Amino acid sequence: MIPLIVIMGFYEKIIEFLNSKNVNYQLFEHEPVFTSKQASEVRGGGVIEQGAKALVFDIGRPVMLVLRGNDKVDGKLAKSILQAKQVPLATPENVKKYTGVEIGAVAPFGFLLGIETFVDEKLFNNEHILFNPGKHNKTIKMLALDYKKIGEIKLQNFSKND
Repeated sequence: MIPLIVIMGFYEKIIEFLNSKNVNYQLFEHEPVFTSKQASEVRGGGVIEQGAKALVFDIGRPVMLVLRGNDKVDGKLAKSILQAKQVPLATPENVKKYTGVEIGAVAPFGFLLGIETFVDEKLFNNEHILFNPGKHNKTIKMLALDYKKIGEIKLQNFSKND
């Protein structure tokens, strides 16, 4: 008899993790979105800075940098923090390989997948964070401080806002 193995997706891991930590969160469904700007628009606009943008980089291993939706990664700071000569974004194929989801649906929970996760400290200037939890058509809203408490994250300063 072949054993039944259930492989849990990124979305299910996030929901299970939040529930296991007794985190209060809201889950919203909406039309599929693929960018921080699109997400801000379906979430009522004006909240792009509350979006927790999760970017996967490939420096010989996957690493995740999480920052506000309106911020950009400062390459010099990222190289210094990651101790890497280059900090290229992972290809769409590698993002899918590392996270199981497509670009635009990556949630700031890389640590649930064994991916080292760095979070820009400016993210916590917000009371709440919003993010797509592994699905383009869903958003989770939760307290930023809850994410800071439960996340296996490394706090750093690596963003810029052009």
